[in-house]
Amino acid sequence: MHSSSNDTGGTVVSVGPEASAAAELAVNWINKYADGIDGHPLKLDECIVKNTEEEGLACAQGFLNNKKVPAISYGALSVGAQTIDHTVNGKKPIIQGFSLNNTDVITPSMYVLFAPGPFAVYPIAQFAKQYIHAKSAAIIYPAEAGLLENAQGLKLTDTAAGITSKLVSFSPTTTDLTGALTAAGAQTAGYVMLDITDASQCLAAVKAVTQLGIDPNKVVQFDQCDQPTIKSQYPGGDYPHYASQLSQTGDPLIKSPTGVAMLKAFTAFGAQANINDDWYSGMWGQILTIAKFYNEIGYDKLSPATVTAKVKAFKGPLLEGGQLLQCGKYKAVPAACSDGGYFFRYQGAGKWTRVSGWTEPPIALQKQLEARPFNSGFPAS
Repeated sequence: MHSSSNDTGGTVVSVGPEASAAAELAVNWINKYADGIDGHPLKLDECIVKNTEEEGLACAQGFLNNKKVPAISYGALSVGAQTIDHTVNGKKPIIQGFSLNNTDVITPSMYVLFAPGPFAVYPIAQFAKQYIHAKSAAIIYPAEAGLLENAQGLKLTDTAAGITSKLVSFSPTTTDLTGALTAAGAQTAGYVMLDITDASQCLAAVKAVTQLGIDPNKVVQFDQCDQPTIKSQYPGGDYPHYASQLSQTGDPLIKSPTGVAMLKAFTAFGAQANINDDWYSGMWGQILTIAKFYNEIGYDKLSPATVTAKVKAFKGPLLEGGQLLQCGKYKAVPAACSDGGYFFRYQGAGKWTRVSGWTEPPIALQKQLEARPFNSGFPAS
């Protein structure tokens, strides 16, 4: 059995409510096409935090008391994560793709496979400096859980890259973002960062960018804004041609052989419409990697200790993620196993291109955060 927690279905504004469905898809595929775990079905024990941080306590206690659960994973969990982190406190390993909570990265036996919290945004300044040649930035973000941390991380990495940036927050319920963009200086900034994941906010941002006449080539957003469900609502009925940051390889976007295989797997369960959703691809990589750990350990030898040893020693490559992982690269955030990502630009007619190499945070920021070198020599940018 495998346990998973997520924010959805209540008053919490989740940045990835689809993460639970994505985890279920991965588990169903593993059981139907990959013979489960040593021939035993992989079961998903889900606990959803809907409204308050305190709800995480029941999740944590349930996970700890279930002896059939050797490991815990998170989806898009911000509210409730701190309570689970504190309660579990290393008693069982917590393996997640992306971290949205400050305590995750310092929790014992926590492993974030893709990029935790601000490490998902730290490469953006390096991309803006190297590929857009920006010297200034305008950043807007909704005043809600998870994205304030992102905005603060963007400010930090911009400063390390020598980019002057201005942050402006807005109400999550607003439908007009022209004021926020104007206040941030977006019309004259070297690059504009839309620190946004909600569909309605994505639409509002594109409308405002268009109204203000901002060059789309200097706009950066998260891949969550390229959701199929809202594609027809964008101006012209198609996605904007912005650069999208993704802490993944983006195989489905560029239709690589791995991406084609993923589409086939998703189609088998009627989920093909979600193939370019980064929570689906991220959870796909996360859950299949955990299943890989379980199979390598063996069903009869599964335990919190054996899973911890396996993930701690994991150096990659990560399905849909980095080719080389180093959990503990950063002294202050030992749970961080990866800190890079790729950038993509939509070209129209359903085509994306990868417009950067694997991009890590600015070297100055890596040194500031006391990064340990990969093997020998300081990691290249």
